[in-house]
Amino acid sequence: MTYRFVIHADEAPDFRREITISSNATFREFHDYLLECVGYTLDEMTFFSLADRNWIPYKSILLADLGMHLDEDEEPLLMDDYRLSDFLKSEGDRMLFTYDILSDRSFYISLASVDKEREIDVPELVVSTGTPPDQMSDPMDLLLQDVSSKYRLVKSADSDEDEEMALDDEEFGLDDLDLEDLDFL
Repeated sequence: MTYRFVIHADEAPDFRREITISSNATFREFHDYLLECVGYTLDEMTFFSLADRNWIPYKSILLADLGMHLDEDEEPLLMDDYRLSDFLKSEGDRMLFTYDILSDRSFYISLASVDKEREIDVPELVVSTGTPPDQMSDPMDLLLQDVSSKYRLVKSADSDEDEEMALDDEEFGLDDLDLEDLDFL
């Protein structure tokens, strides 16, 4: 049996990959081929998350056991130990593939079709359009995104060139701040 997956990323609207692969392939085999198809390296921690129809993850399948379990009684599911057909059964089944754990960036993967008559030994890239997002976010970009979500740039009254950071009144509720209640040394 052969599965055809459609892969897309919300941060790269023109990006799309379609891969056919044996339903008996392991999640690790799919992982390795997917990374090859998007030009990513194999040396980063990644994981799959089975997801419901609203893309809400409910079960993770990990690349490696790092010993950090939320439920110590439950063993983690590892990519090498499970075949795609162990969890994915029908068209429309979904999963996320988190390729950048620090930034929580993922591909959205849908099982587009199941061909019960066809068997393949080697995965195939059947559609490749657009450029995938960078594999890893620049840590400075992440810091700037966090800062820019809390602050806004404003021009200094003294100069057109000087810029300073100012608190965003809506974000922090500065209208409600009573300066008389603050203790200064």
